[in-house]
Amino acid sequence: MKILETLFDSLDNGMKVAFIEGEEGVGKTDFIQKFCSKVSEESICTYSSIKELRDDFLYQLTNDFINNIKKKFQPGRLSMIESLGKNVNENEKFLFFLSLISSLTKTVIILDDIEYGSASLFNIIMYILKNHQDKKILLVLTYNPLRENPSFKEFLLRIEEIPGKIIKKFRLENFNLNDVINLIADMNYQLPKYVIEKIYESSKGNSKKIVQVLEYLKMSGLIDENNYWVGSFEEIPKIELPSIRSYFYSVYNKLNDDEKRVLTSCSIIGQTFSIEELMALENLSQNDLYAILDKFIQIHILEEYENNFKFKEIEYREIIYNEEISNIRRRFLHRKLAEYYESKNEDPYKIGMNYFLAGEAEKAIKYLEIAGMKFYDKCRYKEALDIFLKIYDIGKKENYDLIIGDCYFRLGNFKNARNYYEKALEKNNIDAKLRLAELEYTLGNINEADNLLNDIKNANLNDEQIFYLNYLKGSNLARKFLLKESLDYYNEALKTAQKLNRINYLALIYKQIGISYFYNGDFEKAENLFKKSLEYYDQISDYEGMARIYNNLALIEAGRDFGKTLDYYELSLSYANLSGNIYLLIILQYNMAQINFWNSKIDEAERGIKIAKNLSELINEVDVRHSILSFLSDVEKIKGNFTNSIEYIDRAISLSSRIGSDFYTFSYMLKKYELYSIIGKNVSNEEIENVIESIKKINPEVYEPYAFAALGKINIYNGNFKDASKYFVNVYDKAIKLISFSDYVDMIGNIPYIFALEKDLENFKKYLNELISLSKRLNGDILHIKIYTPSIDKNEFNKQEKFFQENNLKFLLLKMYICYYIFNGDENIKNKIIELSNELNIRKDFITNLLK
Repeated sequence: MKILETLFDSLDNGMKVAFIEGEEGVGKTDFIQKFCSKVSEESICTYSSIKELRDDFLYQLTNDFINNIKKKFQPGRLSMIESLGKNVNENEKFLFFLSLISSLTKTVIILDDIEYGSASLFNIIMYILKNHQDKKILLVLTYNPLRENPSFKEFLLRIEEIPGKIIKKFRLENFNLNDVINLIADMNYQLPKYVIEKIYESSKGNSKKIVQVLEYLKMSGLIDENNYWVGSFEEIPKIELPSIRSYFYSVYNKLNDDEKRVLTSCSIIGQTFSIEELMALENLSQNDLYAILDKFIQIHILEEYENNFKFKEIEYREIIYNEEISNIRRRFLHRKLAEYYESKNEDPYKIGMNYFLAGEAEKAIKYLEIAGMKFYDKCRYKEALDIFLKIYDIGKKENYDLIIGDCYFRLGNFKNARNYYEKALEKNNIDAKLRLAELEYTLGNINEADNLLNDIKNANLNDEQIFYLNYLKGSNLARKFLLKESLDYYNEALKTAQKLNRINYLALIYKQIGISYFYNGDFEKAENLFKKSLEYYDQISDYEGMARIYNNLALIEAGRDFGKTLDYYELSLSYANLSGNIYLLIILQYNMAQINFWNSKIDEAERGIKIAKNLSELINEVDVRHSILSFLSDVEKIKGNFTNSIEYIDRAISLSSRIGSDFYTFSYMLKKYELYSIIGKNVSNEEIENVIESIKKINPEVYEPYAFAALGKINIYNGNFKDASKYFVNVYDKAIKLISFSDYVDMIGNIPYIFALEKDLENFKKYLNELISLSKRLNGDILHIKIYTPSIDKNEFNKQEKFFQENNLKFLLLKMYICYYIFNGDENIKNKIIELSNELNIRKDFITNLLK
């Protein structure tokens, strides 16, 4: 309790998060509910049990939170708050009120048993963690580590991106004997110590089990109504914990037929239910029903919950539902409940699910489709997918292949998306060809996308299909850098989108037109188009689309301002968390890691790339992972761990080759040859030329920067410094427009080093000043500058040396020593070069010739 109170007291300094781990029954719920009661006077404290609410958690959490706000604020202030939230999208209502209220007062949100949560819950938590760190929020999350849930496991990986100072983790253990003695005394039981010892042994100190044992002993007549022990000494050894099942049946079997029937009706409705729902299934009067429900509460089968009722244990409801109702009665009650919900115009999902469980497929599909489309139109693809998969199981599969594929596609699960698109394609479905073409385009498989589009160019298309055809034709041409031609198709798609007045189409096409201008170097026009697209995505709360736009804005800023770049990436990551698109999260973590790395933020970079790699492996994603492995190779290289670096680049080569990304495969092979040159492992000129020629055939527009930069680095360690400098200088001007920004920074960052090796101080200073100028323009701290500034500023040497040593960047440290030695001739540094190069196993002839 003291840990939580300390976190609560520190909320004026910003958000805090408490993860409370503990097995079932150690008292997590009781503990946090007591804490909530204690801080309620000073804060808005809202408790939700995810185990009980499951998929309905956000609706109930929002209602509970708003009700707590109403209790706390004066009517005048409350009316102002309500007016501010009047026009807020339903999906965002909780987040809106949380942001607003936590600016005004301390706010505690307790989510109990989060391991039962869905991907949607974890997306919302991640959004809160990323966007409200400056607010007075204490988020308390409890979970049982023994329960497996893939979404929860993924969430624990994603949480690594949150600063450690915000998060506190601790574990609740079972009670010891003294705790049990005190607990039983607090419950007003008068029991001999030898009885309590037996209870402790049977319960293992688990508070939930202790309560169950006490209730069981009371029902068995061993404890009287006044909570005194009245059993005999001989009966003490018989004290043992009953299973939930045996305890339930010991109570259930004493009920009369009417009571059993009512209990089965309760189970049909669900874990939580209202008296009105129960009356729809039972012909008893309200008074009679209340009398029966009161008895169920007395015998600890039910408990009151927010003016309604719920089963005290989830297992009780499951036992009744699965074992105590005949199939005929179960279907009858579900149909009756569906008709009741239908008459009340309730949520179509509730109606559809009850018709589904009643075995009435046509009515089930009708309402489930409405519910699924409602989620789909709100861009809540995970919820939509779950519903459409259920419809798919009922029947009429041919009608749902496309939309299930779309849901998987928008969630970044491209493998499953392809499977469903291909099922639709079997019926020669034009829409399926268009969707598959979009999938191939997204994955960079331009030729496959073109082949699919060419198959349908002469077909009789409707306006939506015409939009998609032009959008995809333009996208493929943009990928080939045929920008003028791409804009012709995009403008046709824009006309169709305007004619249809479809906001999602307008958002998409403005984004794509912006990308074409981005590729063409017209960043100002691209930025304006991206922001126009963002307005449309915002209107429909398309979080994935918003994440992609902020990612694109970050790419623009990558060549202008590191600070703004990271701000945009943070926004992009926040919306990606809400979207649930793991593929997009992986890309963003990878992009942010690169910017952080070249901006000298080594710890943040390594944390980000670790998250990207773990998420990629978790979902078995391969399209980005080869780039992640290549980046990890770069990190290991500058640390001087060349064996690890080669291992990573070999894995990147294998993976990119497996999926047919030939351009990447050959680019990675050049990286490998560079590593070989550093450690003195020979590669023939013929091998290098073959790889370069392969890159040229694939993409003649961009092959020079990649090929010449690699040749420059290879020639450095072969001692051909003049050839190395020529290769780099030849592509210096065109590289920024043709290669990725991180590759560009790496390339120009090596140029001062090459001229240092040539002992050309004039060119060394010239290109170093270019690098310093770039750093100032970007509002950044480019890592490479740290290597060279000591060579012209002696006062910086100790500071830079310490930075490289603390971050274990031994290869960069060696390069710094080399530059400093060449221009200063310090014998002490010469000895450090010899010692460090031996440790790193740098090729001997390179070091020997250098130090002559």
